[in-house]
Amino acid sequence: MNGSWKTSVIGIVGGMVNYFVALGPNLPADGKGWGVALVSAFLAALGLASKDANVSNSTHPSAIAQPVIAKEPAIMAVPPADGQ
Repeated sequence: MNGSWKTSVIGIVGGMVNYFVALGPNLPADGKGWGVALVSAFLAALGLASKDANVSNSTHPSAIAQPVIAKEPAIMAVPPADGQ
């Protein structure tokens, strides 16, 4: 668990700080207050989403693309009639 929880905490705390600095412990009462509430919620959601952007809890942090190998060709070549 390298640092995935840290981005969640930073996002949530950032959203809370943004809200309380602008509005204090009051509920939004006007358009500006609701705008601050939406920005604060976005900051918290961004912190939670960036936690999942990198799978840091996995033993393989980045996915490695594997080529898809067909078992047999989709179109079979037909040999010439004269055997060449």
